[in-house]
Amino acid sequence: MAVRTSGNATLLHRSVREDIKTEKVYMAGMEEDCFQSFLHIPPDRRTPEICLVAEKLYPDVVRARPDSIPEAVRNGCNIYTLGNLLEKACGERFDAGTVKRVYEGKPLRVKQFTTPTGVMNDTVIRFSKENSRFQYDQPHKNRMIKRGMKP
Repeated sequence: MAVRTSGNATLLHRSVREDIKTEKVYMAGMEEDCFQSFLHIPPDRRTPEICLVAEKLYPDVVRARPDSIPEAVRNGCNIYTLGNLLEKACGERFDAGTVKRVYEGKPLRVKQFTTPTGVMNDTVIRFSKENSRFQYDQPHKNRMIKRGMKP
């Protein structure tokens, strides 16, 4: 309750037990209008999911302070990097909940998906954590537009 009303600065007090400082509690302390709540989370506690939510809530802060995202999160295969990759491949923005569902293997229908061989329209994609790859199914195969070729 304290982090919901006062943000994550509440957790900086020495009297707060370490076992209470969980990802769920830190997420509850992040508000849309209070970017300091993200910055109050110790860097070693900034999980990929917390960083993804922070990037969605405070894009200007994350852009201005790229060091606020730990290097292990930025360079790992995780929900944070999947969110960035997904937005580049699809050309649209997704909320953190959608990225989380895709990361968990749930299908997502997208208008456009860029692959190494071309652009696919009206595609259903899935992400496999095991091999860190996208799987895609195109209901209408004739909608594929190869790069460098006319449709």
